[in-house]
Amino acid sequence: MTVDAITKNWTDYDRKKAALQKDAARFDYTSEWEVDYLARKIKDIYAFIPDDLIYEAIQICGARQTAPSTRASFTEAVLKRLGIPL
Repeated sequence: MTVDAITKNWTDYDRKKAALQKDAARFDYTSEWEVDYLARKIKDIYAFIPDDLIYEAIQICGARQTAPSTRASFTEAVLKRLGIPL
């Protein structure tokens, strides 16, 4: 439920990825704008979580990735890292 709430309605994200000729289904944790986008989406729902903890969780999850991942699976990993129940 939580992952779905965060990953739904990424229309602006999808448009930007299409303009860059990138696969919108894949989350690129090395891209600053994508990391910022995900951080804002998490912050919109979990405003009580400090920004630095969100960015740290994204960075740690990115460092652990061994292959490209979907935005849903990456978001799930970040939420788990933050201790948010799925």
